[in-house]
Amino acid sequence: MKIIAVGNLNTGGTGKTPFTELLIEAFQNKYKIAVLSRGYGRKSKGLRIVDTISLVEEVGDESLQIKQKFPEIMVMVCENRVEGIKELESPYFDIDLVILDDAFQHRYIHRDINILLTDFKRPFYRDFALPTGNLREWRNGKSRADVIIVSKGPENLKSELKEKMISNIQPNKNQSCFFGFNGYGEISNLLDNSNRDIGEFETTLVVSGIAHGKDFYEYAATLTASSTHLNFQDHVNYDRPKIDKIVSKFKSLNGNSKTAIITTRKDAVKLQSFREELNNIPVFILDYKFQIHAYSQCIELIESKIMA
Repeated sequence: MKIIAVGNLNTGGTGKTPFTELLIEAFQNKYKIAVLSRGYGRKSKGLRIVDTISLVEEVGDESLQIKQKFPEIMVMVCENRVEGIKELESPYFDIDLVILDDAFQHRYIHRDINILLTDFKRPFYRDFALPTGNLREWRNGKSRADVIIVSKGPENLKSELKEKMISNIQPNKNQSCFFGFNGYGEISNLLDNSNRDIGEFETTLVVSGIAHGKDFYEYAATLTASSTHLNFQDHVNYDRPKIDKIVSKFKSLNGNSKTAIITTRKDAVKLQSFREELNNIPVFILDYKFQIHAYSQCIELIESKIMA
């Protein structure tokens, strides 16, 4: 069983979950994959296997997001990663490849490749360790990475800027650097209560509870003539007061009945619990997709390391 660890030095917002989804898409036809995470934000304890109908409170929002998007793969949450790996090693599961989500600092498990993500606008080399900055550990922790990926950069990345960032990262001879950019996929309806298309609407209320959600909002805002952002903290737990706030804001914008809500898939797995409150509102999910310059080269390198 091979293991890929995905993580960052920053406290969040580098795109670990979308990158994990990219790896699943790249390898799911070759290997039997499992994703193991601690299930950040869940209220349960211990080891749990995630189902498509699991509750966010039991398994965490990102784990449920992955399972609903890729129902055919194994997704497991366990705060004790060693226990989780031992469970996945069982012949019963017959797993070929484990992706450890948010595990760069978790050193008790052997991994075949360590992948470090850092945000283009907030690279680790400009930051400091907590509490002065937002790094979980000192910058030199990057030395444990086999691959360093700068996420959320421009789609048309100039070679001069790329080389400057690589110079600042200072990879050693055994490390490879790649650059990612934001991509967006299909737009789907959250509650399947409407067959309308987002192009029919003039105004959108963009609802997000993700770290550094500005990029998501800026893209979503291009889909209609006008847009307003209702931004919550990362991993927000939606409750009735927050839903009431969303509904109230929507009604204030909906003077011509051509207003819709757009949200992230991460938020959608939580908003779907409020089907009754949102049933008469068109709510669309805008899928975020992690894109990589030199994609084939990156995937081939990752596979060569895990199969070495």
